[in-house]
Amino acid sequence: MGGYHDLGNYCQHRLVDMVAQFNLTVTTENSNMKCPECLAAGLKSRVESLGGTVTLMGWAPYWDEEGVYHSHDPNIRKSEYGCSNGHAWSEEYQAECPASGCDYGKDSKEPNCDKEKE
Repeated sequence: MGGYHDLGNYCQHRLVDMVAQFNLTVTTENSNMKCPECLAAGLKSRVESLGGTVTLMGWAPYWDEEGVYHSHDPNIRKSEYGCSNGHAWSEEYQAECPASGCDYGKDSKEPNCDKEKE
């Protein structure tokens, strides 16, 4: 095992990971976003992204016993938002594994309503 063939395969799958992350960003930008507190109170507001962070833990993808590529990135991504009514909240999640039937990272996106925006 080893050599250029394995490196090419690895690079191809890392590219798949990067495209998946890009698609996650594009999906977020093109999806509906509403303030959870305003939604519960029946209010309307404008929502803006306040930035985000990601942890920097090392990891490596792998191929399972069936030859299926898995990417179990343990890094936590955190996106922060604020609304025009002064509410602020964040969402933390892990990237989902691209392997069909693998649950790693799925359903990890949970809103975390923080404090009122200062």
